[in-house]
Amino acid sequence: MYQLSKLNQWKIIWWNMIRTKSSIVIMMLLIITTTGLTTADASHGGSVSGGGGCGNCIPPTLGIDKDGIARVSGGISINSVAFDVEYYSQDMPVQILNQGEKTSIVLKIFEDQGVDYVTHAELHFAPYDKVINGILVEHSIAHFVWHNEYGDKTIGIYDDDEIFQDVVINAKNTDGFKIITFEFKPMVIMDQTTLMTRVWDERKNVVNNYFVDAIKIIDADNAESLQTNEIQPKIPSWIKNNAGWWADGQIGDDSFVQGIQFLIKEGIVQIQN
Repeated sequence: MYQLSKLNQWKIIWWNMIRTKSSIVIMMLLIITTTGLTTADASHGGSVSGGGGCGNCIPPTLGIDKDGIARVSGGISINSVAFDVEYYSQDMPVQILNQGEKTSIVLKIFEDQGVDYVTHAELHFAPYDKVINGILVEHSIAHFVWHNEYGDKTIGIYDDDEIFQDVVINAKNTDGFKIITFEFKPMVIMDQTTLMTRVWDERKNVVNNYFVDAIKIIDADNAESLQTNEIQPKIPSWIKNNAGWWADGQIGDDSFVQGIQFLIKEGIVQIQN
């Protein structure tokens, strides 16, 4: 739209110059107009970053980039279990985190300009949209931030509800990748929850990834207790009494066998073939 309106303005000036037969001015306008249009065509479609033209508009990636090329394998790891990362959003098997136990989530980032050009990484828990002053803004119940620009390293922990404790964030360069490690202890039980990562480079080329229902925080002690109860089902008291009476000779074999058959039928006792 900018080029079209500008061109129309020059057409009006051009027509006025023809009417005044000012040939010198006409030639100057020809040169200016042609140069302007060439410049506009060359920059069309580029994103602006840092107040200038975009010399590098390719954002970092944890896996598949915007052109569909796989740059990283195992771009996110949760407690040492690695997953390949698709572009933007994906479902993944829920990973169980134990309340109060140390957890690590690791991002493996590729940047085409080199690992030192990665300047920012965020890890969000349960992202959601919130309207502030009429503007839709993305929020999350908690998030961690690593930032390193011009040698000025900062760490941010945003967790008003104290869902996590002992948060530590580290970064290193390994085999051409930037590795960001978030370590923490989840302190609140949480149902299946989506993770969101946000990464950008020094030109502010940003990429977001959503991992739907990626984690679930449970009470490990109660979970073990429930599993134990399921593995060791309760035997009815009359079965126990029958066993004692049979051993004392107070009931016959048929009555005792009926008790065993009941246990097999109810799946309390399993017979291997």
